[in-house]
Order: sequence, then C-alpha cells, then structure tokens
Amino acid sequence: MKRGTSTCQKFAINPALRKTLFAAAFYLVTGLGATLPATAAVSITSSTFANNSTADSVTGATGIARSWHTANTFSAGALNINNQFQYQNALAVDQPGGPNAALTSPRHASFDLVFTILDPLNQGYNLTVDTRLRGYLTVRSDNGISGTASSGSFSGRIDLDTNDANDTLGDQLNGLTLFGASESSTDSANTLLNQIKSFNAGALFGTRTVGLRFTTFGSPNNVFIQNNGDGEMASRFGLDPVNSTANGAAAFSNAFYLGPDGEAPALHGHFVDVRVTPFATAVPEPSTYLLLGAGLGLLGLRVRSKCA
Repeated sequence: MKRGTSTCQKFAINPALRKTLFAAAFYLVTGLGATLPATAAVSITSSTFANNSTADSVTGATGIARSWHTANTFSAGALNINNQFQYQNALAVDQPGGPNAALTSPRHASFDLVFTILDPLNQGYNLTVDTRLRGYLTVRSDNGISGTASSGSFSGRIDLDTNDANDTLGDQLNGLTLFGASESSTDSANTLLNQIKSFNAGALFGTRTVGLRFTTFGSPNNVFIQNNGDGEMASRFGLDPVNSTANGAAAFSNAFYLGPDGEAPALHGHFVDVRVTPFATAVPEPSTYLLLGAGLGLLGLRVRSKCA
C-alpha cells in the first residue's frame, strides 16, 4: 500500500453506486417480493355445455313403444373439465303376429363444450382431451326374428381458437372420434361397449377460447327390428327407457339392461376429460428476491464500514 493511501480510499466506490445498491435492496425487500406471482397464471374459465341432440321423446301405439332421452353432468376446475353425457334409445314391440313392416327408431346425440384458457403472461401450456364411450347394446327377440341395437359413432371435432377466422368444428378428427358398434340377435344379447381415446393438442400459448363438438350425425344411434318381429332393442348409455302411457303401448323391461356384470349407470355414457398443464416457468420465488435484496444491503453496509 502506498504511503498516504487509506483503507477507505482503497475500498471506496462511487457514492451514486452506493445509493443505487441501497435503493435496490430496499425495493426488493419491501416491494418486488410481494408483487411477483407465486403460482402459474394459466387457468380455465367461462366453461359451457350445450345439448344439440334430438329432443327427448316417449311415443307409443298399440303394441309399440319408443323411448329416447339424454342427460348431462358437467363440472369444471381451475385446470380441468369433466363431462358425462348419457343417453338411451329403445324400441319395444309386442304385437301378436308382428307388424306388417320393419320398425326402426334412429336418433341423434350431439353436444358442444366451449371454454376459455387464460394465459395472460404467455407462459404456455399443454391441452389434452380424453374421451370414452361405455354402455350396453341390448337385443331380445321374442319370436326368432332379428333385432338390432346400434350405439352410433361419436365424431369429435375441435377448434383451438374460436375467435379466429378458421372454423374447424366441421372437421372430424380421428383422435377425438369414438367408433360405436351394433348388436344383432334372433334370441337375446347384452354386449358391453367400451371405447377410449386420448388427444393431445400440443403446445399452446396465450389466452384463447376452445370449442369441442361431439355428434352422431352421419352415424345415428338406432334400434331396429325386422318385419313381423316382437321383442325389445335398446342402446343404453347410462339411462333406462321410459314406458309410454299410450293406450296399448308395449312396456320395457328395464331391469334387463343391467347386464351380466351389473354395472351402475353412473359408469356409462360418453365421457370427456379436458386437462390443461401449464409449462414450468423460470420466475424465482419471492424468497429468492428477498435474499438478493438482503445481500445487496449487506454489501452496501460493508463498503460503508470500510470507509468509516
């Protein structure tokens, strides 16, 4: 050390820089740590369900009954949506000698789900849609003439941004489409149908409104019996058929639809599970900023003490 050079001079720093260190420490400790978000900003909001199916109906005539019904259970959380759409289509025929012509009852199931994903910080997220179709196809022929029950196939469509000019809700997407099945018998049959698919929309960024559409238009749900047939046909996906009050209408044997495994209706229907998974962010926790502020403050005090 040169003669005449003090310890304070050796460690001296620009007074303006020292003031900046103290100001930064004060700002970080008292303000910034309290204002930074501690959790991800991505969330689901404004979720809606719309049933566009054929209207519920119960009709009957002498020895003939038709029943069609739908129901829905919808719930939404901060990052997920769960939807259970239930339906049934049934035909019962009980006429001595049977009708003169074949009897059929085609119906359409269709519904929309629309929801907004908030991403104000452009953090990014992954969107996954899981679908499942589970229920019974039941046929009972009372006179050896073939009857058929069909679930219909649910085509799935998605529009990843309903506010842009590109409307894709008219385009069927294989990853969201559940192909149904038919059951035919001249005796009796009760078949459990179970279809599952998972669709990943990939990485998305920013706030957007997403639309989902599921419909059997193009492949209707149908129950059918050949000429002069007597019996009962039904596609049952969580609901039982309802008897008609028309004079002389045939009655349904609801208990028959439970099937050999006796599954509860709550396990049946068309299920949609939407999941939004936010990407991890590099934003430090508030405690990190508090430690940094404390460090800057200590550095300023050290420099000051050296100059004392």
